[in-house]
Amino acid sequence: MVSFETMNEPFEIDPGRLRIRGTYSKKEYTMGQEIQVRIASTNLQRRQIEMVWVEGES
Repeated sequence: MVSFETMNEPFEIDPGRLRIRGTYSKKEYTMGQEIQVRIASTNLQRRQIEMVWVEGES
């Protein structure tokens, strides 16, 4: 999962349409849309993977 804190602008969430919209850029992303991410860290004990959104490549 990609955390909103790692993104370069705030996003508004529209749960009815399963999308987010950039507050400044007005870019929209919908559930299931492919994006590029980078693995930031892993924790084998907790079985967690932290990812960072790599914008401009999606």
